[in-house]
Amino acid sequence: PPKGHKYIYQIRSLRMDTQDPSLQLDQYILADPEIQVLLTQLHSTEEAAHDKEHQLRTLEHTYTNLQSTLIHYQMEHQSLVESNAQVANRVTLLEQKIEETRHDIDSRSEEHQGQEIKTLQEEIAALDKQIAELEAQAREVDNKRASAEARAATAHKQLATKAASGNFNLEISGSPNLDDGPVLVSPNSASSPSSLVTIGSLLFYQVEKINSSVKKILSFNSYGGWVLVGYTGPKTLMLQHSDPDGNVQGLQERLDPKQIQYSLIRIRIDATKTRDIFIVWTGPNVSLMERGRKSTHLADVKQILSPFHTYLTVKNKASFTLENVVRISSPTSGSHEID
Repeated sequence: PPKGHKYIYQIRSLRMDTQDPSLQLDQYILADPEIQVLLTQLHSTEEAAHDKEHQLRTLEHTYTNLQSTLIHYQMEHQSLVESNAQVANRVTLLEQKIEETRHDIDSRSEEHQGQEIKTLQEEIAALDKQIAELEAQAREVDNKRASAEARAATAHKQLATKAASGNFNLEISGSPNLDDGPVLVSPNSASSPSSLVTIGSLLFYQVEKINSSVKKILSFNSYGGWVLVGYTGPKTLMLQHSDPDGNVQGLQERLDPKQIQYSLIRIRIDATKTRDIFIVWTGPNVSLMERGRKSTHLADVKQILSPFHTYLTVKNKASFTLENVVRISSPTSGSHEID
C-alpha cells in the first residue's frame, strides 16, 4: 500500500543513518501497529481475489460442460430427424405399392389380394408406430436441448455478472447457443458481453444490432431499406443482413432456398409515400416438419421487426419483384402471398 511505502523508506533511511546492516525490517513492522493493519488488509484482499478467481474458473468449467452437452443433443436430434425421413419415405413407397395392388385387383384372386394388402397394411402400421416413437424421441431431445440452452444462457449471464462485479476485466463474446458457436472468454479486455434477449420462446442474439437496423430504415427521412433475420439454431435468431438504402432486388438476392427468414422492408409508393412490410420467406428446400415447427415463431419475430403496415408470405423467389410487392401489399389486395 502507498502508506506502507513511507515506512519502508523511513526504515531504509534509518539503516543508512545507523550503518547497522543487521537492522531487520520485521522488527519495525511488528513494532508499528499501523503497518500491521495495512498488511492484514492486504492479506485479506489477496484471499478475496483468490476466491473470486476460483469461482470464475468453476463457472467456466460448468459452461464448457454445457457446451459439450449441447453438441451431443444436436447430434442425437439430427440422427432422429434423418431416421424419421427414411421411415417416411418407406411409408410413401409402401402406400404406392398398395395403390398398384388395388389397381390390379381384377386379375388376382380375392384371397391373394386381401392377404397381400393386409401384409402391407400391417407393415405400414408398424412403421407408423416407429414414426410415433421417433417423434416422441425428437420431442424429448428438443426439450433436453432447450433445457441445456437455458442452463448455458444462465451460465453465460453468471460469467458476465461475475466479470463485471469482480473487476476481472473479462471479455465474453459469442452466444451460449450451440449453433451460434462457443463462448470465448479472454482476460485483460474491457469489452462488454454480447446481448442475448428472450422473446416468447425465441432467443435473439445481438438484438441491439437488429434494433439499430430497424430504426435506420424506419426513420423519418428514409425512403427505403430492409433488415433480414434468420436462424442460427432451432429457436435462436440473429441479424443476417441489412441495407438502409436497399430495395426489393437486393433483398431477393439474400433469400436462401434452404432457410426460413424474416424481413422488414420499406418501399417507396410515390414521391411522398412509403410502405413498411413484414415478410416471411420460406425456402423451397425447407422440410414440412421444419415449416410446422417454426410456424409458431411468427408472433415473437413480429415483436422485433415492427411496426409495419402489412405483411407478406413469400414462397417463390422469382416472383418476389417490386411490382408484385407493391400490388399484393396494397390494402385492396385480397391475398398476402407471393407464390
